[in-house]
Amino acid sequence: MPLSKHELDLYSRQLSVSGWGVEGQERLKAAHVFVAGIGGLGCAAVVYLTCAGVGKITICDSDQVERSNLNRQFLYGMQDIGRLKVELAAERLRALNPLVEIASLPIEIDRSNAVGLIAGSTVVIDGLDNLETRVVVSRACMAEHVPLVYGAVSEFTGHVSFLNPPD
Repeated sequence: MPLSKHELDLYSRQLSVSGWGVEGQERLKAAHVFVAGIGGLGCAAVVYLTCAGVGKITICDSDQVERSNLNRQFLYGMQDIGRLKVELAAERLRALNPLVEIASLPIEIDRSNAVGLIAGSTVVIDGLDNLETRVVVSRACMAEHVPLVYGAVSEFTGHVSFLNPPD
């Protein structure tokens, strides 16, 4: 899909990066990123993905906003306590960049649905806080040959890994 005049203006700063250009932006526009978990890690990831112009982002989380989330999950405010995170995140992301398709799934990921949820994604971002679900997502990515970006934070230490299952 060629970029519109509006997209060329909106993304002009990243288009000027050496080695990126229009071709790189068009690949980003064609991408579909599935984000599992829209807490602290997921919030940061989806904001940057949306602003960068990823074509489609699917966010999946069954949690509601809690007061203890607010100091690190900047998509939410005090007025949002008790509301579903994915609904709020989707509203705010659409306001940031209406050119990006945002799909929200207020469901839990488990063994019965993981493969179906990530199928067709270009990449999966794991921003989960539950080890069992992380394993399920990782196995689904392996089964579907979808690259996985795994992020985790523990106290003052952060870890990021990129896993690209072989064909």
